[in-house]
Amino acid sequence: METVLVTGGAGYLGYHVVSKLLANGYKIRILDNLSFGDNALQILKKKHKFDLIKGDIRDLRTVLKSMEDIDSIIHLAGIVGDPASKIDTIVSTEINYLSTKLVVDAASYFQINKFIFASTCSVYGASDSNLLNESSKINPVSLYAETKLKSENIILNSLSKKVTPVIFRTGTLFGLSERMRFDLVINLFVGQALTEHKIMIEGGDQWRPFVHVEDAANAYLLALQQQKSKIHGIFNLGGNELNYQLKDIAKFICQEIPNTQISHSKINDRRNYRVSFNKIKKSLGFEPHRTISYGINEIKNAIISKKIQSWKNSIYYNNKFPLVGKNKNSEYYWQ
Repeated sequence: METVLVTGGAGYLGYHVVSKLLANGYKIRILDNLSFGDNALQILKKKHKFDLIKGDIRDLRTVLKSMEDIDSIIHLAGIVGDPASKIDTIVSTEINYLSTKLVVDAASYFQINKFIFASTCSVYGASDSNLLNESSKINPVSLYAETKLKSENIILNSLSKKVTPVIFRTGTLFGLSERMRFDLVINLFVGQALTEHKIMIEGGDQWRPFVHVEDAANAYLLALQQQKSKIHGIFNLGGNELNYQLKDIAKFICQEIPNTQISHSKINDRRNYRVSFNKIKKSLGFEPHRTISYGINEIKNAIISKKIQSWKNSIYYNNKFPLVGKNKNSEYYWQ
């Protein structure tokens, strides 16, 4: 039974990754500072056994302890999103970039099997409307994207040659998770439409690739299952049919939630990119199955049914919740 370390395993994407790995027989160890609580892990704990280390990804001893007897690592931990990364640029640089150097060195020392890293399509930044592949010019326009790009370079250039690097440049996520986020565009628009009957779009013509959070988690499972000789390097994570302009997303929501008004504001976010996902389809056989409408409806139903009590609660926003990560003290919970 392969043992996988998942950093950030209590997060929005992390919950789905851990859930799928456990369901497929992997032994899991999670390293997470539990910034947004452990509700997601408590749900998993009812059905599965796993190791949990509550700790800081920047702490050397914590990282080394988490790596013992590990076969592969999925590195998700970080301050996610452009707005959240702006709050404290020093802390964001420490966690999103310098900690990656630490984890890479530890993975090389322990000679783990695979190193799978969560990057972002945001590294393409402000581009034209041409379809971008993994070899296209990159143009990051935010600290978040810059730290992800620098982390990619560290992984590709510093990781031991005995460790297989897999980098997923992920599209904009959407959909339900037990550690829910409403600072993601589709999730946010659904909340606005349901409770305020209006959507405020910054611009509208910008292109984004979207992918449901559960589909994205499937890609991590496929990467673990794939032979090392067949997977190596950078992969855009998403599906060609899920490239949309923001104004298209608003129209989808109006179809599912009638009587919703759309307003437009001045563009401050310069990101604009359409992305090709041919490589991941060919190499991993990965294709997303969940549509934009599927994601809209599952979030709508969760809000209407009161499964989500208040979508405006700060705990659902990486940029509103008090920035944590300044305390490097670690606690060990071996379950």
